[in-house]
Amino acid sequence: MQIEGVDPGLRIGFRKLKGLPSLLDSMQYSPLPLGTNALSASSGIPMATVSRSISKLVKLGVRVRVDYNLNDLDLKLVVMEVDSMWRPGEGDLPLKHWISSAFNTLNGTFFLAYRVPREMSLAEVTKIVQARLGGERRILYAEEYRNTMMAKPSFQYYMKVTGGNINPKVALKVAQDHPRNEYNRLDTLLKPRRPPGFRVTKDMIDLIILSLAEVDSLTLKRRLYRLLHLHAHKEYRVKAEKHIAHTNKIVRGNRVMASDKKNNLFIGIGVQGDEKCVEEMTTMMLAYFYAYSIAYDKGKAFYVISMPHSYVHDLIMSLDNLCNLDPPVKPKFKLIPFSLNGFVARMSVPYRNYDFLKKSWVTDERILDIMSERIRKKYPVDLL
Repeated sequence: MQIEGVDPGLRIGFRKLKGLPSLLDSMQYSPLPLGTNALSASSGIPMATVSRSISKLVKLGVRVRVDYNLNDLDLKLVVMEVDSMWRPGEGDLPLKHWISSAFNTLNGTFFLAYRVPREMSLAEVTKIVQARLGGERRILYAEEYRNTMMAKPSFQYYMKVTGGNINPKVALKVAQDHPRNEYNRLDTLLKPRRPPGFRVTKDMIDLIILSLAEVDSLTLKRRLYRLLHLHAHKEYRVKAEKHIAHTNKIVRGNRVMASDKKNNLFIGIGVQGDEKCVEEMTTMMLAYFYAYSIAYDKGKAFYVISMPHSYVHDLIMSLDNLCNLDPPVKPKFKLIPFSLNGFVARMSVPYRNYDFLKKSWVTDERILDIMSERIRKKYPVDLL
């Protein structure tokens, strides 16, 4: 068995943990929390084995990240590339309260991803960021997306059809025949998950659950129990279960974060083109072994891929030739490569920015500074 570009801890797991592909699929195609009983029932693996496997995966540093659509939180994704890198000591990042991730890229540029309220226009976000950057820097690329999702390739499928010998080129060949379910079908993922009138932003705890599960769904319950116990909730276990059930109404499964982060190249791929072509490409990416975050709107998408750098050229060429259009219209690609060495900032759900009395996201920077500090004291960062 040889799986290229996979986390070393997960590679050890494949060798030592019986039935691991089935267990990983159960984690990806299940709601929160990832409990032993439920995972045993869905995977067919004995509970004792599931419990030992989860403990081993946590010790090996394997993460599982919750998936939900920002649209269900009345947020959207904005990505942009700035023409020069961010240097230490430059102060706060532009729109710091809405940062999702920030990296200095291998192009010598600076990549920013924001989760902002849906009513903020791309022009407004760009204007604010440009003003903070000053006149010496230019924004080279900016785009917005209403829908976000995680790729969820079946580990059982890939192990079966490849015999356990997986690399980006082989994975691309078999991805289009990948079986589909509600967790990796594009048409299903684009439908609003929440019932009419439902708001997951009913309570601070609901947004914190998403934040905790975005860091790691495997350890969600333990960290949530600790947080609620800290705030002297007598029935903290019951309260936790109640809030998780509420939050689950927008959860779309989880993604096992299988990437070899230290050695892989990360690449953001922005694509624009024929609606049908981009839809077909995104459908394939949802099942691609090396795809992780996906943002999508009609005629455009943004993919975050993680793989050994030697395969990137083959991937782009394959995507370029994926769609059979008559007459042929090639999609336009924007490539933004980066590695963990370029890491500047990362934040999960911006739960500190929501006003639960007014039931809306706050956009005033001065008010956000006050809110952020107050909530940080109440919910210590080390617990989240």
